[in-house]
Amino acid sequence: MTGKSAIYRRALDRFETAMRIPHRPAGETAGAAFQEAGIARSTAARDLLVLEQRKFLARDSYGDPVLGSEAWRVGYSAWGHGDAGPMAATIVRYLRVQTRRTAFLGVVTGKELTLLAFSLGRGNDYTAPDRNASYLLHRKIDTETRGAVHGMSSSASPAGFSIAPVAETSGVILVAGLLCRRDEAGIDPDRVVVLRDATRKLRIGLSGYGL
Repeated sequence: MTGKSAIYRRALDRFETAMRIPHRPAGETAGAAFQEAGIARSTAARDLLVLEQRKFLARDSYGDPVLGSEAWRVGYSAWGHGDAGPMAATIVRYLRVQTRRTAFLGVVTGKELTLLAFSLGRGNDYTAPDRNASYLLHRKIDTETRGAVHGMSSSASPAGFSIAPVAETSGVILVAGLLCRRDEAGIDPDRVVVLRDATRKLRIGLSGYGL
């Protein structure tokens, strides 16, 4: 690896480390993430400042790093739903606060769900996403689907999920959803109501009327 290649690789590693911080378990510090990656504290502080200035990261009411509007926009643009980016953080936070479950926006192709950015649940009942698992729907959906559709992850400790469609672009359906324990997917009607309300808010926002 040449000198320039090595510098580029280290920069990417630092960026990846920083962007994973919002998805670390609650209570773990940003400094701990950089320390595990072998990145100096002074370098970490500079990286965080620049990423906040560029809106890839932001701070919540507790001062902890969360994904910024630019991170959401770039991520959803890759799936043809870039307009959802600026609203995504508001929607998943609303879902998480109302249900205490892990909330997410994702995309569906066929019967497979791809989780994008998410907000980890609170308390003892939430389920963390498994990046190595496949999330499969019990049935196909489209933008005319009403209510919530449920599914299960294929992992060593399967988790359930409930989703509701928002919009479709080139066969890729944007959805809002909740992760839950295997035994409670689709059981709680109150969570389904909150999920439907979140998708309605997002649809209105995408239509240009704002949240």
